[in-house]
Amino acid sequence: MEHEHKGINPNVLYDKVVLGMEKDLGSKLWGKVPQSIENIPELITRKTNKTSKETLNKLVDVLRDFHQTNNVYSEKVEANLLKIKNGSVFVGHQPVLLGGPGFIANKIAALSAITDELAKHNIHFAPIFMIGDYDGLQKELGRTYYPNPISGNATILDAERAIDVPDDTVIHSVNVPDEKWFLEILAQLESSFNGFKKQVKVSDKRKILEERFSHIASFLRLTHSYSKTFPDFFVKVWGYLTNKLNDYGIVFLPTSLPTIRKLYGSALFKMAQNHEIYVHEFNETYNWISSLGYHPTLPKRDLKYLPFFYECPCTQFRVPLEINGNNGHGKCKNCGHTIDIPIDELDSFMNHIEKIGPRVDSSQVAFQDLLNIQVRISGPGEIAYYTIVSPAVRAAGFETPVFFKYKRVFYNTPWNEKLGKLLAQRKQPSLHTSELFKLVRKRIDAIKNDDLDNFRDAEISMDRFINATFQNLGKYRTKLDAQKYLSWMFGQFAPQKFGQEVSWVWIDMALQTGLNDYIPTYRRLYHKYSIPGLKQFINTMT
Repeated sequence: MEHEHKGINPNVLYDKVVLGMEKDLGSKLWGKVPQSIENIPELITRKTNKTSKETLNKLVDVLRDFHQTNNVYSEKVEANLLKIKNGSVFVGHQPVLLGGPGFIANKIAALSAITDELAKHNIHFAPIFMIGDYDGLQKELGRTYYPNPISGNATILDAERAIDVPDDTVIHSVNVPDEKWFLEILAQLESSFNGFKKQVKVSDKRKILEERFSHIASFLRLTHSYSKTFPDFFVKVWGYLTNKLNDYGIVFLPTSLPTIRKLYGSALFKMAQNHEIYVHEFNETYNWISSLGYHPTLPKRDLKYLPFFYECPCTQFRVPLEINGNNGHGKCKNCGHTIDIPIDELDSFMNHIEKIGPRVDSSQVAFQDLLNIQVRISGPGEIAYYTIVSPAVRAAGFETPVFFKYKRVFYNTPWNEKLGKLLAQRKQPSLHTSELFKLVRKRIDAIKNDDLDNFRDAEISMDRFINATFQNLGKYRTKLDAQKYLSWMFGQFAPQKFGQEVSWVWIDMALQTGLNDYIPTYRRLYHKYSIPGLKQFINTMT
């Protein structure tokens, strides 16, 4: 099959463009690629939203009500809602159990930092976090992970047994499991935490960690008790941390509200009308990227491909559609229901819009014109998708934003530091050496001295140091302590995993920072000179 082609992940191409190694490829693939956060303002093309005033007023009214209903509204949210008329900085993620992994906080921090930097240049955009609740329930959305204190395996916090719906049921229709399940999960989390806590010998530090765990547990209990669905739980977690504990004024976008879908439906219709142009450019880019030795992470599209799903009225199961004459046609694998929706006339298409959700390559398009998205913050996965999606989207008549790849973050814990120093004493690879803290200090000094060259050198050197340590430590993976360090410190509890804030539920780092300083810890990572992508280390210690 086409998508089994072997090669390098194309998000590596983005890194080469950022570091000046493949400059010409940036404009051909993603469009405009910034060299730093400071570079973004000069790449902005439009500072006013072309969407009609009437449509924007409807959108703002819906979003205001959503934030007030979920108790994540503030004066700053209101101020940012009114900035939608200018444009937006955009990021998103699917709702995940317990709020999900730490990189969601990382995305929010980058969102806040970039929006603030633009404001310094008199560019006032709304910071938008898209809740991808149109996606289907998968294991990775109903499961999250915490480090295991006795091995390199993960402690799995899972809702699979407690959710009685088939995989690929749309996530906005899935209820959170009941209190009995929640208390079992909390007990499981506490048991793992207690295993780590025993390694903290200083009583004052141990007491601080206990207090923070108690605070987090109380917060989650309250959040769970006021949540009905997965998206409810998700937005209450992140909305409270961003807009209540920290006054960031993040605007959360619930993509599956019927009123929201009516506002983005015309964009999906336009994409369906231009599907042949889209598919042709998609496949041309696919072939070209493959010829360079890269492995596109989406399969080729055929001419029957439609860029959205239909939610089966019987089961809320997501049904992929393909073109059949003037209709989008599909059949529900769960109940056998046959679906046909007209795609040749806008009004007829819009009669079905409340049941239509975007796919991975149309989620950007759905909101591009509505929100005048000028900057999109993405991780390696999205950057790889958009390597082939962006040229196709532009060919189909849509604009694309400036793509900024957020940083992968590694952070300290008492048990990671203890184990890391032990490995270093054995002459085994470890981040916990004098080199790590020299690089941390070099970056801090560069900020104090406003030294761009030393700042960039410190970021690039840290990225290389983390990568080299990880690669070298892999030679010792048969040793138990090396397995633990690869898991706890690098998040590699399975071969495809890499990164603490990618692997571990956000609670892991929040225990080191406390709830109040959790997202600000990420936020301080982003500086005007920050290079997109690369890996960084935060010295979080209790």
